Amino acid sequence: MQGKEYRHYAVEGDPGHYSECLYNIEEIMRWIENQKQPGAKNASSG
Repeated sequence: MQGKEYRHYAVEGDPGHYSECLYNIEEIMRWIENQKQPGAKNASSG
């Protein structure tokens, strides 16, 4: 399974299911920021 949060990469250029997995940290952080947590303050609001 591959999505916008991570991708499989291979030196040979043809990644398989067991190839190295690299994470898209910007997309993951965006997802975390969009989660509604009761009582949590937004980091940008202080």
